[in-house]
Amino acid sequence: MSSNDAEPGFYPKAATHSGSYNTSTPWGPFGAIGICVAVLIFQVILAIIILAGWIVSAYGIDIIGEVEQFLGEETGDVVNMFFISFEVLGVLLIMLAAGLRGGSISRVLALTRPKNFIREAIIAIILIGVFGLIYEYGQRHFFPSSAAADMQGMIKILTIVMQSDLWWLGLLAMVIGAPLSEEMMFRGFLLSAFSKTRIGYWGAAIIVSAMWALLHAGYSIVALSAIFTLGMIMALVLKRTGSLWMTIAIHIVWNSIAAYGIVHLIGTRAV
Repeated sequence: MSSNDAEPGFYPKAATHSGSYNTSTPWGPFGAIGICVAVLIFQVILAIIILAGWIVSAYGIDIIGEVEQFLGEETGDVVNMFFISFEVLGVLLIMLAAGLRGGSISRVLALTRPKNFIREAIIAIILIGVFGLIYEYGQRHFFPSSAAADMQGMIKILTIVMQSDLWWLGLLAMVIGAPLSEEMMFRGFLLSAFSKTRIGYWGAAIIVSAMWALLHAGYSIVALSAIFTLGMIMALVLKRTGSLWMTIAIHIVWNSIAAYGIVHLIGTRAV
């Protein structure tokens, strides 16, 4: 199949023009999904290889004979090193995929200068702020059990992260690494592939936001619904500005606020 051939039932065009959103990708939707699955698999495999090499070089242990004991004693270090390796690999692999088959990384991933930056940034801050307040209030008052379960899961992960000397790597992965890799994969690589089909930009946004929510499986239905809604808000921001940098920035701010709140809560409980 050539870069502009149609996949059955989708009839993609060569490029997508929707408002300020203007991308061009050689990938169809099914090919893009296959690439993303391959990227996730390689992320895990390569992150494990990097982690094993780091353990051997940093601690000089027998990776075969002593690894079980090491993992028990240095869980935080292992988790943080894996997290940062996984996220960095995700960014690099998606950028590599975007450049294949004659694609332009900036055009495929919408890594362009945002249009009407100041105005759109203010609108985005208002939208995300209002949504965050509604979600926080609604979950705590109407779904307290799901709020507690979601919070406990995040507290458990961040407790492990913060007990390590490499805590800053874990936070860096959560606050910057995850937003970069997830936005490039979902609202970058996948959205450009789906939006050039007959389902259009908003049909693609719904599918991609649902995929992004499923990536967070393990959270409550309420949290997954909120993640889907946040994805749709960021799709709106992307359509208005034409730049993935805007959604990356929103994602970083969102994760930063969440991480700060949980770390503060962990510190308060420890006192």
